[in-house]
Amino acid sequence: MNKPRYLILDAALAPLQVGLLIDGRVAAATQAGGEALEAIFEASAALLRAKGLDHNGLDGYIFGAGPGTLLGLRLAAMAIEGWRSMRTERVPVRQYITLSAAAAARANTGGPTAFDMLVPVRRGLFARVSVLDSRIGPPELEQAADAPEAPAVPRYHLPVPNRRLPPPPRAQPFRFDLRALPEGWFSGPEVTAVDHPAPYNPSPAVYAEWTGGRHRG
Repeated sequence: MNKPRYLILDAALAPLQVGLLIDGRVAAATQAGGEALEAIFEASAALLRAKGLDHNGLDGYIFGAGPGTLLGLRLAAMAIEGWRSMRTERVPVRQYITLSAAAAARANTGGPTAFDMLVPVRRGLFARVSVLDSRIGPPELEQAADAPEAPAVPRYHLPVPNRRLPPPPRAQPFRFDLRALPEGWFSGPEVTAVDHPAPYNPSPAVYAEWTGGRHRG
């Protein structure tokens, strides 16, 4: 009996990541820089080819939903939907919050048991999860102006491809690696089944309603 095989695709951060989950374990993973449009397909094809697989040999897909670069997230979601559409049978997809996964990976590698993990959402706005005794809290929003002058716990941030988004104050970079996640993490409650992959945006942009008077001249 074949062991379940899922392709993991996370294009929220820089670099993007592709992994292969076999029987609940990350059997292989790779990271790729450059433009997401090319890197998603090239890295996925190379990883599957190295394992003697193609998309017909997969049992499903796992989508890293962000937050992070929305362009990369949307391209990754479109890629998964395209691959699914080429199959005659319905192929399941699951997804997780990248920020929470990165925090779990940091907690699993030793070091502090309490820390904050952040990722830029928009200029001056960040999503943050706080970790206490290795327990990961829900994503929250933090304004750059509200960053503590003297943080009580270490602060880490996840780099994104958009260089116009500066990192949060008083935070050191952390490079998330799928292989650093605790064993069995992808079988836990953090990874949920969805009908379609959907980027996680904790703070959707709000646009003023167009009116002729407001936008005249």
